[in-house]
Amino acid sequence: MARPRSEEKQQALLRAATEIFAEQGLAASAVTIARKASVSEGTLFHYFENKDALIGAVGDYLLDEMENMLARSLASASPETNKIQIGWNAYIDWALENPEAYATSNKLMVSGKLSEQQMERSMRIGEFTMPQLASIEGLDATQSSEFHGMISTVMANGVIDLAAQKPYLTEAYKRAGYEAMLRAIELDGSV
Repeated sequence: MARPRSEEKQQALLRAATEIFAEQGLAASAVTIARKASVSEGTLFHYFENKDALIGAVGDYLLDEMENMLARSLASASPETNKIQIGWNAYIDWALENPEAYATSNKLMVSGKLSEQQMERSMRIGEFTMPQLASIEGLDATQSSEFHGMISTVMANGVIDLAAQKPYLTEAYKRAGYEAMLRAIELDGSV
């Protein structure tokens, strides 16, 4: 008879994998992850069929965190507050407060290991705060959205890196980065 699964143990494994992937990359060993979670390697594979399943579960775990963070930020804001700026600030604050999750999410985004559904979900998170932007000449609507998302992500990553080095300038970096991002994607700040 199979052992019952514990939500607490599964969450511990996802947190441990997130930390280890941030430090060692996605090629980190299952043994290292299991040790970090204080379980056996067998227990890890009781919860996740194989390493790819674990990586996919970490992807979902981080996407859940980001969606929840944005929903909380938008729910606590007044209706007249700019949704783009709320999302921008919330993402940067989340990344600074959760450096391992931020590092792992960046590694996952470029790894080719996320499913098509996870990649689409990631795009929808960005669209949660961004209005429908005009298409870029030579690109269809989806490609234009991906390009705008890439510009926003690159600029946010730069702000996060600078703010991590000089936390006393975080608010100034967030404000300047937000304004630069709006200019880069040709928004006037009124949306």
